[in-house]
Amino acid sequence: MKVLIAEDDPLIREGLEEILRNEGYEPVGVGDGQEALTRFDADGPDFVLLDVMMPKINGYDVCRLLRQ
Repeated sequence: MKVLIAEDDPLIREGLEEILRNEGYEPVGVGDGQEALTRFDADGPDFVLLDVMMPKINGYDVCRLLRQ
């Protein structure tokens, strides 16, 4: 299962990626909302984990755009 992780703090993002990878998931990490939208279209993840306060586009707006 592919998981898109949108988190602007690299230490948190890398930690989440490591935990998910160790559990057998395929994490894809990005650092801002715009990149999350781009990678969602390119990778087609099964699950999306969004930070709320991100640069460019916040997590709430990313969620709204993905649900459309």
